[in-house]
Amino acid sequence: MDKRKDLSDFDKGQIVMARRLGQSISKTAALVGCSRSAVVSTYQKCPRKEKEPVTGSWGAKSWWVWRDVENSDLWFNCLFDNSTGSWICATAKENEWLQAVQALMVLSVVFSSLSFLIFLGQLFTLSKGGLFYITGFCQVFAGVTVFTAALIYSVHHGGILQDEKAPISGHFGYCFILAWVCVPLLLASGVMYIHLRKKE
Repeated sequence: MDKRKDLSDFDKGQIVMARRLGQSISKTAALVGCSRSAVVSTYQKCPRKEKEPVTGSWGAKSWWVWRDVENSDLWFNCLFDNSTGSWICATAKENEWLQAVQALMVLSVVFSSLSFLIFLGQLFTLSKGGLFYITGFCQVFAGVTVFTAALIYSVHHGGILQDEKAPISGHFGYCFILAWVCVPLLLASGVMYIHLRKKE
């Protein structure tokens, strides 16, 4: 039976995304679970418009962007499909630096959430005049982890992106800038919590 007839729209999207990201026909076929001929046929049938794609602002809302039509996030790489007007995404290729950034960003969310929960608990359990030390330190730790993650991405984005495209052809996206903006906000709020006293 011809496996091309069994391909769903999602499978076809994966094929197009993988091929445009430089994956070989064999690797693409293994990823989707189809034949090499199905990969070739699907990619050849992909409509290509000669004019420059008109994209929305979502493309820039990532850590790295290529001309607003392709971007790389911490977990996904996405490409704008001009024929459908939608984004096709595939899982990002992991390496040690990317895994470090992912882990640090997850830790920052954990510390920040823990800080909020501890603050709520201390509002009811802390004695009058007490300081919110634990809340403040958790918030500071969240800021430090975001700072470390953003610093690693700043210095090693070439190594993180080398399997996708040459980093010199793109630029940092809004999410990367937002990560740096969060650093002073988290650190400042942590210091504020440390010096905050409970009043009745």
